[in-house]
Amino acid sequence: MNLIFIYGVPAAGKLTVANELAALTGYKVFHNHAATDFVMSLFPWDHPERRRLTTKFRLEMIEAAAKEGINVIFTYGAVGAQFNEFVSKVVEAVENYKGTVCFVKLMCSKEELLKRVTANSRKQHNKIITAKEIEDKLQEIDYSQEFPQKPSLVIDNTQLSPQETAKRIVTHYLGNYTNSRC
Repeated sequence: MNLIFIYGVPAAGKLTVANELAALTGYKVFHNHAATDFVMSLFPWDHPERRRLTTKFRLEMIEAAAKEGINVIFTYGAVGAQFNEFVSKVVEAVENYKGTVCFVKLMCSKEELLKRVTANSRKQHNKIITAKEIEDKLQEIDYSQEFPQKPSLVIDNTQLSPQETAKRIVTHYLGNYTNSRC
């Protein structure tokens, strides 16, 4: 099982690139907001159970996919020391089933983020959708960090299409697309 773990600042194009990558590889997409939206159907953002349950469901889904040998692209918006424990558990769960985790960090210019953040596609998953929200998030979290568990492929996709970005990921990690380990 390969897990391509795409992370980065909101509006960097993680889900859009994940969908393009899935079209190229046949991998399944498990995006950050699938678990968040599910849990938030009962528990609001500021409820203490929201974070615990979201983390639990994400980890259990990834572990089950690893056990079954299902290749997955996972998108994740958070970075920093407070998330390293979760990321370490993801790596451990995948590697326990002889899988491989490949990290991809997407980034783009602030000007591009401010353009992308208002895209209609972001509204369906309760994502950040205003310039103010993204400005606040950029002040709150240092998105320049990378997860220390393994090296990340870092891609500035300011000037790249989602298709070009996905092709770079494939070329870097998968080479011939089939039976490759990242």
